[in-house]
Amino acid sequence: SIHFKSLEGKLYSYLPNKGERESRVYVPQIEEVRISLIYDTNLAPLMTQIEIGTEVMPDWDALANRITTLYQTIYRPQELSGQEPTPFKIDAQAQIPAQAVINTLNICKKAGVGRVEFAAKSPPARGPTK
Repeated sequence: SIHFKSLEGKLYSYLPNKGERESRVYVPQIEEVRISLIYDTNLAPLMTQIEIGTEVMPDWDALANRITTLYQTIYRPQELSGQEPTPFKIDAQAQIPAQAVINTLNICKKAGVGRVEFAAKSPPARGPTK
């Protein structure tokens, strides 16, 4: 007959007492995540160069992956810790086809981002008045 030797071990763990306060994880606040859609006639079919900050996205799948990563590392932890989530802003040039803007919005929503805004263009500078 076969006999197995029983193994014994101890697991040391320290759990908080009832009187101790729960610690919160601080997630640094970032002003915004800006998604720039830049018109470029060399990029068919939507003629759009996609950038997040200074990072150029080669295609829509790369944008989706990057937005998902940003959601998981920035947006979601802020939501869970009770902080105001960082807005994701779509900054599209006037010549950008509407479909490119819709694609970007859909990618953000699919990733779970609930705070998507559109960047407003600054009014042109006015000269001195006489």
